[in-house]
Amino acid sequence: MEATVFRFTNSLEDPRKFLKEATKFVEENVSSGEKVVCALSGGVDSSTTAEIFRRAIGEKLYPLHFDTGFMRRINGEEEIKLVEENFKDFENFELIDKKETFYENIFGIEDAEEKRKSFRSTYEQVLNEKIEEIGATVMTQGTIRPDILETEGKIKSQNNVDTDFDVEKLVEPLAGLYKPDVRKLARELGFPEKKWMRQPFLGPGLSARTVGVVNRKKLENEKIANDLVEGFVERYFKENYGRGGLWDEVVGARIPFQYFAVTLDSGMETHGEINEYLRNLGLDAESFSLENKATGVKEVGGERERVYSPPVLLRGNLEPEVLHYLGREVPNRFGVSRVLFQLVRSEGADWIVGIRAVDSKDAITAEPLRIPLSEWEDLGEEITRKTDSKIVAYDLTPKPPATIEYE
Repeated sequence: MEATVFRFTNSLEDPRKFLKEATKFVEENVSSGEKVVCALSGGVDSSTTAEIFRRAIGEKLYPLHFDTGFMRRINGEEEIKLVEENFKDFENFELIDKKETFYENIFGIEDAEEKRKSFRSTYEQVLNEKIEEIGATVMTQGTIRPDILETEGKIKSQNNVDTDFDVEKLVEPLAGLYKPDVRKLARELGFPEKKWMRQPFLGPGLSARTVGVVNRKKLENEKIANDLVEGFVERYFKENYGRGGLWDEVVGARIPFQYFAVTLDSGMETHGEINEYLRNLGLDAESFSLENKATGVKEVGGERERVYSPPVLLRGNLEPEVLHYLGREVPNRFGVSRVLFQLVRSEGADWIVGIRAVDSKDAITAEPLRIPLSEWEDLGEEITRKTDSKIVAYDLTPKPPATIEYE
C-alpha cells in the first residue's frame, strides 16, 4: 500500500507555540484506535518526534530502534546502549538486533547511492515486519526539511524520505524545520544538554562513512577512528572554551556542527592536471586522486546537482589559508568531490582516514572547522597508532562544493 503522508510544515517562531500546534497536528491525524510506530535513530530529530507523539497519544506509541551494526562508539561504548538508556521510560520501546541482516545486504556494495538504497530497503523490510507484528497503521520518524530537500534535489537519497512502509499514514511533525529549530524544541521539552546538543548522525550510520565497499575489518577501523575524532574535538573545545560544544543563540547553531572520521581504501594515483595547477601557483605540493568516490554538489543553472567522483589528497608544505583556498577552488575547477590534506603517514597499513569537521547553521552550507593543523596532526598520530590506517588527512572542503557526509 502507499501511505498518505501528513507533514507539519510550520516554521519555528516560538518553541512553546510550535509544540502545542504540532501536538494538535498529531492528535488530528491519529484516530483513537490506531497504533503508531516511531522509528528511532536515537538522535535529536527522532527523539523530539517521539516525545511529541508520546504527549499526544501516550500508550498507542511504539518506539523502535534497530541495531543495524552501523552505529558509533562513544568513548568506547556502543551507542545502542545509550539509546536503550535514553528510551527505557517509553512504554512499548523495543531494541531489535538486525546487524547480520544489514551486513548481509550492504557488505560488498561499492556505489554510495546503491548502498543507501540497500540500507533503505533493508530498513523498510525489518520495520515492516514489526509494523505487521504490532498491527500499526501509522508511522512516524524524525524527518526534517534538509532531508526532504536533498532527496528531492537528487543530491542523495535520505533513508527516511520516499520510503515504502506498510501503513496507511505517515505523520511527520518536524518536516518544516531545520536542525537548530529541532534543538530549540528539544530544549523546550526538557531534554538534557547532551541529548539536545547531540551532533547530527546520518541514518545509514557508519556504512556511509566506511567509503566504498564495507567489510567487518574496515568497519571496525572506522568505528575506532570515528570515536577518536569525536573525543578529540570535544576535548579541544572543553580545554579552550570550557565546554565540549557551544550553542550560538544569535544564529541558533551548535558549534561545531559536525565532526567525524571516514575510512577510505588506500589506492591512489597522481592527478596530473591538479599538479600542473599547483606548480603554476608556485606551490610546493603534489596531488593524488583517491580510489573511492565521494559525493559533492555543483551549481548548474542556479540549481544544485550531485557530483560523485574521487576526492583529491594534497601533500606538501602549504599554509593554512592556502589550504582553505584550495579546498574550495580545486573542486570547482576540476570537478572533484572534495580535497583532503595529508597530516601523517604510516607504513604497512590498509586504509586512509579522513577527518571531517565543520561549522554550519542549517546543514545547507558548511565551512571546515579552523583548528590548528598541529592539533590535527597530533590526532592523526593517535589514529595511526590505534587503527590500521596508512594516512590520516583533514578534509578542507566547504559545502558546497562538497556535501558534509561522504556518501
